Amino acid sequence: MAISRNRLGPTNPEQETTDRLKKNVEAALVERGQAGAEREDCWSLEVERRSGDLTGGDGHFQGYRSVEYLRSLSTFSNVFRCSDAPFEITKICSNETTSEVCFHQQSVYVEFCTGSKPFCVEGECVSEQRGDFNCPTQFGYFPSLTSCNAFYICSKYNPYLYDCLDRSVYDPETKTCVKQSSSKPCHKFNCAGKHLKYASYPGDRTIYALCVKNKPVAIGQCVDNTGMDDSSQKCDIYCKKEGNVEVKGDCRSYHECLLQSGSRYKITRRKCPPNTSFNPGMGVCQPGDCEQQTVV
Repeated sequence: MAISRNRLGPTNPEQETTDRLKKNVEAALVERGQAGAEREDCWSLEVERRSGDLTGGDGHFQGYRSVEYLRSLSTFSNVFRCSDAPFEITKICSNETTSEVCFHQQSVYVEFCTGSKPFCVEGECVSEQRGDFNCPTQFGYFPSLTSCNAFYICSKYNPYLYDCLDRSVYDPETKTCVKQSSSKPCHKFNCAGKHLKYASYPGDRTIYALCVKNKPVAIGQCVDNTGMDDSSQKCDIYCKKEGNVEVKGDCRSYHECLLQSGSRYKITRRKCPPNTSFNPGMGVCQPGDCEQQTVV
């Protein structure tokens, strides 16, 4: 992880900001092949302390029509962002992937967000950008769309992101962060080669993602003991473990789940004997009739 450190407490913050700006402008022009006499025009940039903005005499900056364009260049991110920060110690995001500590409106620590936490939100490196997740149900636990080191808790359709610490991974079975192992692997959506198609979540097929151009962009959840079938692209009968599960709409029938190999099950639909009905809580047929609904 690349880290840059600058000294604290400059003797003249305003002059140092201007000097660093000149240096960065020169570096940017050299990179663009515009070094030479032209750079003198860019050196006319000055820091407007009242607004924290940068201005130039003619409003043009060597072909750059606006300050907003200069702000978008990573070369200038430290200069622009910290000059807008409060005077005391402040953690900010220079851009979507860089966390920065400002002191006396100067950059003193820069961290580039990489690996399992590639985004910067409110000055911190996190696994996923806020605002990118929509809860499929009012309440529930859901994996991150892009990382196995984070998960969401949905409450009244509001998502709350939790990061797993110490390289632990989200376990959909216990709905907690656990140490990664062969039995507790890193589960991630596989959207490779998929566009406008669904991808089931390896840790729990009741959960699936919508893939757009090889990336998961939204999450969904199957209901009524069904899980996403990647082949048919539909929610179909799904067994989490061996046993019997109810058939929605048919209280006299059930699905028998038999483990075959790995996590694959053989699913057989069976019917209870006459004058009995299926008890989903106990997983067995019991005496007594039931109010038959729509038979599927």
